[in-house]
Amino acid sequence: MPTKQSLPEKSEESRKPGDGIEEDSTDENEDSEGLTEELPEFLYPDGTKVALTAPGTVLRFGESATVATSDSEGRLLIWKINAHDGVRIPAGRIELLEPEKATNISHFNCYAYDIAFLGAVSKYTEDPMVIHGLPDINNAAVTPPKMIASSRDGKASRRLVGGSDNACGIPLNSRLPTKQSSLVRNFSYARGTVGAVEHGSETAESSHTVSFYFDEEVPTVPEGRKKPAPIIWR
Repeated sequence: MPTKQSLPEKSEESRKPGDGIEEDSTDENEDSEGLTEELPEFLYPDGTKVALTAPGTVLRFGESATVATSDSEGRLLIWKINAHDGVRIPAGRIELLEPEKATNISHFNCYAYDIAFLGAVSKYTEDPMVIHGLPDINNAAVTPPKMIASSRDGKASRRLVGGSDNACGIPLNSRLPTKQSSLVRNFSYARGTVGAVEHGSETAESSHTVSFYFDEEVPTVPEGRKKPAPIIWR
């Protein structure tokens, strides 16, 4: 059962089609320059103090960040992420639902990352009308961190949507389960995110990297307010 202590402190195996390619966009973090309130600094899954990585942190590939996502049961799922440098994939190796969108694509870059589930806590709320119930983890879906290919300053880049784990060749026995009841705490799962590189567009300044975008349902990041700057690996 949730306790007050558990609440956050305020202060390729086969070639399978991908869903498509998402165009460059600044919508992901166009308001990332400031916050109206601060994110929780610490969370306490099972009484263990976990420090969250601050928005705007820039890491080297191979370094870890600790983040939280929101589920449908009023909880925050806590994750440790370790992202790796990109691996080039020839354009012809990835099948698309809309092949015409690949006309100007030179190649793809796969960014694999390790992800471990550290536990969960109930969301903090000051709303007296909210009462936390016992979470139904048998049916609740896993809500993984949002990791996407981006520019060096964290802006979303043109990228693959759907089929990224297949494109990166993530083994089936290493993939993140879809139900929370199947999550193994502290086990290192693997995932991938894929950026699309157009002919003549890749330079040292414009090269892809990978970023984590904060969940708008995490406390103090409500929808409509300024979003935190992403955590960037490069």
